[in-house]
Order: sequence, then C-alpha cells, then structure tokens
Amino acid sequence: MGKIRIVKSGDIGVRSVTDQQFLDHANQNNAEFVNRQILLKGNGVPSNITDPAPFGSFYKNNLTGDRYEQRELDPNTNGYDWQLFQTGGAAPGEADRLIEDRPCEPSLVAGDLVHESKTVASGVDKVVNNTDDRLVIGICMGKPSTNVASIMFIGSYTGISGFNTGAKVYCSSTGILTYTLPTTGYVQTLGNTSDGSHMDFRPIMSQILRA
Repeated sequence: MGKIRIVKSGDIGVRSVTDQQFLDHANQNNAEFVNRQILLKGNGVPSNITDPAPFGSFYKNNLTGDRYEQRELDPNTNGYDWQLFQTGGAAPGEADRLIEDRPCEPSLVAGDLVHESKTVASGVDKVVNNTDDRLVIGICMGKPSTNVASIMFIGSYTGISGFNTGAKVYCSSTGILTYTLPTTGYVQTLGNTSDGSHMDFRPIMSQILRA
C-alpha cells in the first residue's frame, strides 16, 4: 500500500487569502458576469423559436433599427419572450420610442395614460382624472398579458384624431389626452402635436395646480 504524503502550502507555493479578499474577488467576478450582454442581430422581428436566447439578451432588427430584450412575462408561469423596448425611428416622421413592460391592473387598455402605482412595485395605475398629484409618465401601447402592459414613456404616438396642429397636449379632467388647456386640476404638458393625428409624447416632469 502506498504512502500518503501531506503537502504543505509552502511546498507548492500556495498563498492563503483573507475572507475579505475572497469576497472582493467574488463580487468582481459577479459584476463582470452581470455586465456581459448577448446581442443578436437579424432581419425582422425576433422569435423564441428562431432566435432563442437567455433572459436579458438583446436583439436588433437590422431592417428598422428596433431593439428587443428577452424578458420574463409572468414569473408564475415562467413565460418569456422578446419584448420591444425601443424603435429605430425608421418610419418617416417617427421619433425614437422608449417602451418598457410594467405590471398593471387588468382593466388597463391601449391608449390609457398611466401614473406610477402606489400599491404595485414597479407597476402603473390608469389615470382617471387630472386631480391626482402623481405625474403622468406614459401611455399604454398594448398588453402582452392580462397584468402586464407595454408603456411608452417617450416617442411618437398616433392614437389621437382631430387635434390642432402644433398644439400642446395635456391630461383632461377625465384622464385622456386633450389639446384644450385644463381650467381645473393639475396641468402637465405631455407633448406637442405634429398634425391632427400625430403627437410627440414627451411629458414634462412637473405640474401646476389650477383652482
């Protein structure tokens, strides 16, 4: 039977490290891993079948410049998909958009203005009037699921009609877009119209209370 040799650290140049040094290296490795991003490119809208990628990956549509991120739709069902978060502005007269999926109430529909939610972390609430002291932050562009909404915070919006060209846009007393300056409630400029059916949505993050 062979002998077992005990090797001392000095025999092979092993150097001990303190707990703090170990933690510092571990934190550095974690930070470098988090900062790595997977970027895919292709001609067209991505799909999980032809363009699978881990959560947090990015995809750029070479034809339009649109950017997508692989996001979790519902943590309860482990659903995930590519979600549009910024358009390339390729269409004539269309500005870049900033779009993000947020938790929401089931009754929220496309076209609704939203506030930051007081009850749901990272969520949004529908704007129902202009007397709430919360700022209007975005517009619902659609819903990938019942309790998740795609919110546009900045960008070109076409969900209006009959507006005056070049007018400032506000939130009305009933919580919808209007080019008529409110006489009561909070006044917050949400953007300007480029014509009767298009507006540049860029809400000013301040408001004035009218009597």
